[in-house]
Amino acid sequence: MMASTLTSVAVVLAMHCSVVTAAQANQAMDWRDVCNDPNLVITSSWAARPGPPGNAPVVSFDRGACTLTVQPCSLSSCQNTVPGVILEVQLSTPFTAVGGTFVEVGNSVIPGTTTASHADDACTTPATTWGQVVGGHNGISVFGTRSTVIYPGCAAGANFQTYSVSLNPPTSVESTTFLRFESHQSVQSEYVVFQLGGLQVGSVLPDPWVNICAGQIVGVTNTTVHSGPAGNVPRVVFDREACTVLVIPCSGNCATNVPTVLVEVQLAMPFTGVAGMFTEVGNSVLPGGTRSHADDCGSSVTQSPVSAWSTQTTVTHGGISVFGTNSTIIYPGCGGGANFQTYSVPIDPPRAVSTTSVLRFESHQSVGSEGALFQLGGISVKSTPLQTIDICSDPNVRITTDWAALPGPAGNAPRVIFNKASCTIFVQPCTVSASCANTVPRVSIYLQLSQPFIAVGGTFIEIGNSVMPAGSTTPGATAHADDTCATSYSSWNQRSSGHNGLSLFGTNSTVIYPGCIPGFNFKTFYYPINPLRVVPSTTTLRFESHQSVNTEGVVFKLGGLRVYKTSTILANEVIAQQSTLSTVSTLVTNVAASVATAAPILAAVSTSVAGHAPVQASLSTSMASATVTLAAVSTSVASNVPQLASVAAAMRTLGTTVATLRAAINAAVNAAPIAATASGVTATTPAIDVSSTTMSIKGEGRQMALETSCGTIDPCDVLRALNGLRTV
Repeated sequence: MMASTLTSVAVVLAMHCSVVTAAQANQAMDWRDVCNDPNLVITSSWAARPGPPGNAPVVSFDRGACTLTVQPCSLSSCQNTVPGVILEVQLSTPFTAVGGTFVEVGNSVIPGTTTASHADDACTTPATTWGQVVGGHNGISVFGTRSTVIYPGCAAGANFQTYSVSLNPPTSVESTTFLRFESHQSVQSEYVVFQLGGLQVGSVLPDPWVNICAGQIVGVTNTTVHSGPAGNVPRVVFDREACTVLVIPCSGNCATNVPTVLVEVQLAMPFTGVAGMFTEVGNSVLPGGTRSHADDCGSSVTQSPVSAWSTQTTVTHGGISVFGTNSTIIYPGCGGGANFQTYSVPIDPPRAVSTTSVLRFESHQSVGSEGALFQLGGISVKSTPLQTIDICSDPNVRITTDWAALPGPAGNAPRVIFNKASCTIFVQPCTVSASCANTVPRVSIYLQLSQPFIAVGGTFIEIGNSVMPAGSTTPGATAHADDTCATSYSSWNQRSSGHNGLSLFGTNSTVIYPGCIPGFNFKTFYYPINPLRVVPSTTTLRFESHQSVNTEGVVFKLGGLRVYKTSTILANEVIAQQSTLSTVSTLVTNVAASVATAAPILAAVSTSVAGHAPVQASLSTSMASATVTLAAVSTSVASNVPQLASVAAAMRTLGTTVATLRAAINAAVNAAPIAATASGVTATTPAIDVSSTTMSIKGEGRQMALETSCGTIDPCDVLRALNGLRTV
């Protein structure tokens, strides 16, 4: 027995399965955990491959663990005529895709023994169809739906232990409610356990407009708002196949006290619009063979169309029909008239309504021979584009608790433990060693999500016999909780007394699970929320728990619950996107206008640039010539640097000479009085004081001059003057 390679498995998967494409994966899918379906049914058959005479395969299903165990061969050996067992898991709602994982265990302990199984999932050719023929000492496991083999087997190998089969990407299948396993084993000691905990099925969310008679009606309920005369018994008959509702408000003579009956048609999904038409028939044949002659106003009593539900007070011999939702009246009545036969009510244009999952009719009739038959086949609703919010993967999910109103006896301190990894809430309302029976505490738990939601679905799951966890006051003990009471509840903040317990679930505004169903010392209880419950937009799920002794703890499993994102948020997201697109569009328009304005300028600049091209070329030539000239000047300056240094040294020497000359002049002038001249002037003081005269020497080439505060003096004139003084 040799296991085939995973490559061959992949090839067979590609050949015989329709793997969900990228486009399909982007569709809005509603994924559901197989194990959270409270109504799943297991069936098995081996008639096609029974094995040797006397063979009696054994199949068992553990609901709590969500596992299937199969022993195809009950004899010591079934070799060469290996039996094959077909196991089918029937779910409560159809699906069109399969994903997630399942695990097959080949070495589980054989029931009633301590011996481990040694099952095989080995073959040379994986399965392509159902009903395999297996010979020798071989075994195989196959999985899929009735029409599609998804896992063809042969991957785990001979005497395998635990093998996980990943169904990622998901596989699209024909719409069905059945999953299928096929198991072949050749000896008595070969058991296979299929763990279904990771399996998921999905369905594409419907297009916006859906005909309500196309499998969308979950049920019809009626409420007698006004019962009419004493003893009156209204009748409501829903025919699912014909998709009609017959309402007979009066069972006798109600002419002076006309009853009012509200009929609600519960759909499987929320919707935000109603379109199409409905037809009311006033002359249908009633049960018993009497032909009706119903009224929709127009009789002898004056009646008017209504503007609100249950406000019409019909007296004497009158009748009326009204249609809409629980929040909106679409058809206000009075269109059919007295003793009408057939009257069609068009809903055109479609009517927008507040998000709901309920259509409503109101009917008044005054005698037992008056019944209104409502034909629903033409009604379509616009389904709300819901998006599932995964409670368990919300990174910001948190809980708050409150028991202040009913804390129980003195010293009681309830325990609440939120385990995010297992997505469970454990609550122990009573923690004192003495009983809380006469003062039963009430614990309210609020599960806060990060996004608001508008609908709740899936399955509410509570476990009453869990092992009390660390953190409780009785860790390790097996709980024996109660969920029992005289009547179910529709509101929060209930009181329990005696040795009773109670669990409630919903939102702050709506009790969804009303409690009291599983009873005393319950184990695991599943409450399907089908159809979805539409609730006012909120971010909070609420639980309420009452228990009377400290060994009564309850675990709420959150993994089965589904909450759906509010359509208002989706609408706001669309509006925001539209606003962004509008802004971008405006910017594009402005840019286009700017480009159009700038085009002539750019053209002119381009022309100007072209015209300046010759000038630029001339300038480039001049700059090149100037560069050469500058280089020559630089060379010349560099060659004159030594000469300039010599000139600077000569100038410093000349400065020293001038200073010496200044001192000599002062000494010569002041040495003796100047002799009288012919003019008779006696000079007793120097005629010239050069000591205070500022002088500097300027020279260029061979020309020198003295610059004084009196002006520029030629040094030669000074020398001549000095010579003249000496002559005198």
